[in-house]
Amino acid sequence: MNGGDPNGVWSLYVVDDVTGDAGIINQGWSLALTTVSPVNPAADLVITASASTNQVYVGANVTFTLYVTNKGPATATSVVITNVLPVGAVPGAVTLSQGTCTTNAGTIICNLNNLAAGAGAVVTIGVNPTLAGLALDAASVSSANEADLNLANNAASASVTVLSIIPARLSGVIIKANGQFQLTLTGQPNLNYIIQARTNLTIGAWTALSTNTAAGNGIFQFTDTNAPGLPQRFYRAVVAP
Repeated sequence: MNGGDPNGVWSLYVVDDVTGDAGIINQGWSLALTTVSPVNPAADLVITASASTNQVYVGANVTFTLYVTNKGPATATSVVITNVLPVGAVPGAVTLSQGTCTTNAGTIICNLNNLAAGAGAVVTIGVNPTLAGLALDAASVSSANEADLNLANNAASASVTVLSIIPARLSGVIIKANGQFQLTLTGQPNLNYIIQARTNLTIGAWTALSTNTAAGNGIFQFTDTNAPGLPQRFYRAVVAP
């Protein structure tokens, strides 16, 4: 049992392999265990990565999820994840099951504190890719004091294909019968857009009027029933998150 787990039931078995002998175990039996702290404790940390989708458009959100597990045998202390974001990506919300994270120049550092043998932690990272192409998120994990004898599973990555979007174009006409304003958007087919409006380009915030999905030809129409009576109104279309 050198190096094994001493917890559990211990049993003593005696075999008499010579005929004619007899005897007893006087006063029962006992067992003495000595525990030591290894000079170089070992902890096998494993990290895996996944993406919430395999394809997005530029400006849409994607979430990368990192799973870290300690296979032991020792507790991993001061566990740190180093996550390098895709080139040009804008970091979003970061959530984790334990510890804290900081972001610096496209790299997210997460301090997970300690992980007992058999325990795990999860980190989710929201990303907004701004460049078309392959967006690669790469992560690695390490501990401060324990030797990791299997470094092959200390790094992982996940990727998503980022597609360019056809620039959206808005046009509009006034409906003579009632003075309402009908907007026509031409953009990326099958993509969700939000139509927003405001009455002043320098004061106030944009107000969402409607969310629509462009048809297979990239077109949808929206009628602003509140336009009549307004001195002026400005419109824009943004990609829905």
